[in-house]
Amino acid sequence: MSDVFYWVITIGDEGQTIPQFDYETGKVNKITSFPKNIITKIAWYPFTQDIINKIKSAGIDTSNFIINPFLPKYEINIPENAYPVIEPMKEGWVDVISFQKCLKCGHEFKFNPEEHKTVFVKHMGRETITCPNCGGGDEFVCSNCGFATRDNTDYPEICPKCGKKAKWKFKRNIVNQTKIERHMIYKLGYVQNGQLHGITIKENGDVVC
Repeated sequence: MSDVFYWVITIGDEGQTIPQFDYETGKVNKITSFPKNIITKIAWYPFTQDIINKIKSAGIDTSNFIINPFLPKYEINIPENAYPVIEPMKEGWVDVISFQKCLKCGHEFKFNPEEHKTVFVKHMGRETITCPNCGGGDEFVCSNCGFATRDNTDYPEICPKCGKKAKWKFKRNIVNQTKIERHMIYKLGYVQNGQLHGITIKENGDVVC
């Protein structure tokens, strides 16, 4: 999971702005250091290279911080007698991604029959997928010398490399895999008279409620 926003609050009648990471030193400010009743505006701002450089200079790990120049700023004014809500939730939603991986080169891709090549294997009676990166795929390997071919029906008995009677072993080089991606969501709003007002923002900037 990655962080794409940092919080910014405005406090007091004079409108002093306090960012999560100090704009001069990059050090962390704790939102809990400020009484909620003096916060007049809350916001999520997208990271910029300048603020990340300042954070790095403070010795903070920024490997999970992502710069997305297309993300806007999100701001909400806090009415009188209301309390701000600003919260990143690390496991907002989960995606299960299915994909193929080539064991020859390590390339990961999602197979599309309209875009990716296949090889018909007569011996198996089906198509096998070709890696779009290295051109490799499932193979039949000669147990004597290691010679590999995509379709062993071309050499049913004698291996063309070692000239011996071959015992072809099937080697799967394109495997199906899945991975789980956990995404961050960001809440922005306030509570007034027991009612929650505000929005929830996805990592890509979509507002979901």
